[in-house]
Amino acid sequence: MNRLEQLHGGSGDMEWAADRMVYGGPLMRLDRKGEKLSTVQKYGHPTERPIHRSSIPPEAFVGAVTSFMAFGLRGLSPRRGGWGWDELHEINRRIPWDEWEAEALPEALRQCSAA
Repeated sequence: MNRLEQLHGGSGDMEWAADRMVYGGPLMRLDRKGEKLSTVQKYGHPTERPIHRSSIPPEAFVGAVTSFMAFGLRGLSPRRGGWGWDELHEINRRIPWDEWEAEALPEALRQCSAA
């Protein structure tokens, strides 16, 4: 997301942040570089934390996130009761994110810009 932000004219003083999935705060947010949110800001109401504007066009943002999720979840079927933490870590470890970044993401962004 940071590269997309720069590609679309971001000022460079913001960066995308994501906490581990074990936390209940926002999954992904745009933060000012060097500033960390307090616990109250992370887990409180969204109006209790700074919200910054992204330079990424909405269609490119949706395309990147959708591509990321689809790539990461491919081949998995829903499981009654879900997966344990060890299983989730193993699933994540096996995902070839370099392949997503080199192939699937550019294709998703091309499709977004053509639409």
